[in-house]
Amino acid sequence: KQQPFSKSPSCQAKLDADSSFDIENIANYWAITVNKILAENEIKEMVAWEDGLRGTTKEQYETESVAVDFWETLYWGGINGLADMADDGLDIIMANPDYLYFDFPYEVDPAERGYYWAARFNSVHKVFTFAPENLAQNAETSLDRDGNEMSVTTPSVPKPTIRGMQGQTWSETIRTDAQYYEMAFPRVLAVAER
Repeated sequence: KQQPFSKSPSCQAKLDADSSFDIENIANYWAITVNKILAENEIKEMVAWEDGLRGTTKEQYETESVAVDFWETLYWGGINGLADMADDGLDIIMANPDYLYFDFPYEVDPAERGYYWAARFNSVHKVFTFAPENLAQNAETSLDRDGNEMSVTTPSVPKPTIRGMQGQTWSETIRTDAQYYEMAFPRVLAVAER
């Protein structure tokens, strides 16, 4: 069950009032609802995280453009997820954590701050050399989060429309401005140079 929404009194009331409401696809429901509000207010573009858009297609939206912040890791099958999102007609903004999350260490070192769930490290060099339009190439020059080589095959699908890429600095473990600047810079400059 979709938690915590399945226990929400508001969601339960919506479900009671509208039998077509599917609590298991609530993220899609809200993406489509927000998109309708944007279109009604003559906003021509919506950008949203993959979580809300996965399972929908461009035809379900009213704005001229819908772009997805794509955040799958390469070694967990991100190349196939990218093909699926592109096949749904959505523009892509690359936000891959194994290359573009700045809350990961710069290097593999236990004294470095940051998370390790998607990558052992994201150095300035790794960020700068990220090839967003050729994910298989990245597998040839990077290791997975456990330090192992990756093998990735490019799917036989049309090339996705990649509109850009963005770096993220999630701040759960950042407590000071100095820590923020340490994590964001100079990696953000590597993204800007791309």
